[in-house]
Amino acid sequence: MAALSALGLGSSVYLTSIHLTHLRTGAASVCNLGSQLNCDLVNTSSWSELFGVPVSHLGSLFYLGMILLSLLGAAKPDLRPRLQPYLVLLIVAANSFSLFMAGISLFVLHTFCLFCISLYIINALLLGVVLPQSVTVLRTLPQHVSDDLRSLRRPAPLLLMIAGLSGGFASSWVLRTAGHEAHRLAEERSRPVAASPGQPPPRIERIDLTDATAPSVGPSEAPVTIVEISDFECPYCQKAAQTLAELRRQYPNQLRLVFRHFPLDQSCNSLLKRQIHPNACAAARAAFCAGEQGQFWAYAEKLFDGATEPEDLDAHMRALNLNEPQFRRCLTDPAAASRIAKDIEQCAKAGVAGVPVLLINGRKLTGAQPIEAFRALIEEELAVARKKVR
Repeated sequence: MAALSALGLGSSVYLTSIHLTHLRTGAASVCNLGSQLNCDLVNTSSWSELFGVPVSHLGSLFYLGMILLSLLGAAKPDLRPRLQPYLVLLIVAANSFSLFMAGISLFVLHTFCLFCISLYIINALLLGVVLPQSVTVLRTLPQHVSDDLRSLRRPAPLLLMIAGLSGGFASSWVLRTAGHEAHRLAEERSRPVAASPGQPPPRIERIDLTDATAPSVGPSEAPVTIVEISDFECPYCQKAAQTLAELRRQYPNQLRLVFRHFPLDQSCNSLLKRQIHPNACAAARAAFCAGEQGQFWAYAEKLFDGATEPEDLDAHMRALNLNEPQFRRCLTDPAAASRIAKDIEQCAKAGVAGVPVLLINGRKLTGAQPIEAFRALIEEELAVARKKVR
C-alpha cells in the first residue's frame, strides 16, 4: 500500500506542477497528446480545482496520508487492526471519486488525462489489496473512532492531528494563492466595465478583424461572429479550439467562426524577439494549402490535436485524401506566405501580441478562458440581436 501510494503521490505532484505551469505560461505538458488524451485540457478545466485548490493537490495529501498510515502499520503490527478501517474507508472514497472524475472526462470534457488514468489504476489496485477483508474491517470502525476520539484528550495525539491538518491547510492556501492571480486577471479581461451611477454605459470596444477571404465556418447570417486568432502549436490555442468546437455544437445556427493566423514562430513572424513555436509557420502554411482544397477546418482540427511536427503535416494530408502534388506546390507558393503575413500584419495593428485572442462580434477575450466566459458574451450579443429584430 505504501509503494502504490508513493506512485500516486508522484503523479499527483506532477499534475499540480503542470496545472500551475500551464496557468502561468501555457507550456504544454508531456501528456498533451491530442484531443482524446490531453492532461492540459483536463488539468486546467473548471473541474480541476475545488474552492480554488487544485484537485491534484488534494490527491497529494491523500496519498501522503496513505503512505504515513501504511508505514506506521508496517512498523507497528499491534496498530494494524486499528489503522485498517481508516485505510479501507479512504480507499473506497478515493475509488468513488475516481469514478466521478472519469465520468466528467468522458461525458463533459470528452478527453482524458494520462496521469489521471494512472491514479484511477492505483486507486483500483489499492482497493484490490484491502477488498478481501474490507467488510470485516469496516465493522470495527465505529468502535475505533470512539476510542480514537477519546485518545485526542491526550496532548501528543491532539498536537499531531493539529500539525497534520495545519500542514494540509497551509499547503492548500499557498497553491490557491499561486493560481488565484492568473484567474483574477483572466476574469478582469473578460468582464465589462461597469458604468458609474448617473453615467451612460461605457462604450464597448470592438475590434474588426473579419476578412471575407479568411477561412470561415457557420452561417454567414449568424448573429455572432467569432474571429479566432491563433497558432496551431500553442497549447492555450489548442484548448481554446476545443472550447470553440463545443460552442459550435451548443449554438449551431447562431455562430460563425473566422480564422486568422498569428504563429509565434520567427520564421514568418518578424515581430517576435525570441523563437517560441518552431513548427507554427509550417503548420499555418499547410492549413492554408488544405483550405485551397476545401479542407481547412478538418486539417486545423488535426493540428490542434497537438500533431504539428513536420512528419505530421504529410500524415494529415494523406488522412484527408488531399491532392498531394497540388498540396506540395501550394506549400512553396508565395500566396501561402502572403496570406499568413497579411494576417500577422493586420492582427498586430489591432494590438495582438500573443495568442489565443478571440473576438466575439469584435469584443476581445484573451487566453484559454473557461467556456462560461464565452457564453456570457455570446448571450449578451444574442440579446442585442433579438432586440434589433423587434
